[in-house]
Amino acid sequence: MSDCIATILIPTYRRVESLRKQVELLKHFIDLSKIKIIVLDGSDEEASANKQICSDISGLEYRHYGSRIDVWQRLMVGIHSVTTEIVSILADDDFLNPEGYYESINFLMKNENYSVAAGKYGLYEWINNQPILIRDTYETPSWDQDSPLERLRAMLMTITTNILFYGVHRSSVLKIAASEALDNKCAIDQRSQDLYLACISCLMGKVKRTHSFYYGRNSAPNVGGYHTRSMGVFESMPPESSIIKFIFHPNFSDRHYALKRTIMKYISYEDEGITFEQASDFLDESFAQHYTNCFRHELMHAQGIKKFQKSISQIVN
Repeated sequence: MSDCIATILIPTYRRVESLRKQVELLKHFIDLSKIKIIVLDGSDEEASANKQICSDISGLEYRHYGSRIDVWQRLMVGIHSVTTEIVSILADDDFLNPEGYYESINFLMKNENYSVAAGKYGLYEWINNQPILIRDTYETPSWDQDSPLERLRAMLMTITTNILFYGVHRSSVLKIAASEALDNKCAIDQRSQDLYLACISCLMGKVKRTHSFYYGRNSAPNVGGYHTRSMGVFESMPPESSIIKFIFHPNFSDRHYALKRTIMKYISYEDEGITFEQASDFLDESFAQHYTNCFRHELMHAQGIKKFQKSISQIVN
């Protein structure tokens, strides 16, 4: 494994068939002599089946944690154990296009001032036992401004921050971002965790969006989730990543200002030519616009105003 240039982390939980399909795809399309794959299993009853799936593939490492350790903690442990220069996260039911994946790796290897690279994202379904892309979903530009604050603001103008979460990362940067999120007890929800990784990654390096198709998100609902990804809506209570649930949470202010304080640590005020107070105001304005854009997006895609109002009522009450 000394020749490996990148690592793929695969968190899995109670989805034996999804993991089986994922491993089969990677076995055929990824060079396991160059790419290290680590499966982070949070299953209990399914653990033996998952271990067997992984044991059939040389070069694939299986780690069992059990359900007592949540997916975020598993990922953080996995990220910090990475020894390669490049790392990426792949959900067990998603699809990685090797062409776009290798293009992102090569770009990062040649451009040290970039922290993340990724191609286009899309939604797919399993049809005739093959992953078929049904539509593009993420069409964000590169965030390659020379000013870290301008990169951050451009990123926050998007409605989703997990476009960086599933990108190809420089390991040294992702480890720092993961440590900040893990150390901060306010970052206990998925949206906060995504924001920590995305914001710090943007501040510490540029972000490249390539033109190749890179990553397919499964359009089926999450295990134990409440929403359908392909529609971007929720049936009853919104998922943890919902901006509605995030904003109306009683600890919203604590979570936001904890993130803001962390971000301020990574700003070079002299290089940016601004004061601490100006940077603080800049972040307030950028995050306010981000939250507004995300809120409007969920409102537009909610399944009818009655369900939207019902969800608000459940959160507030």
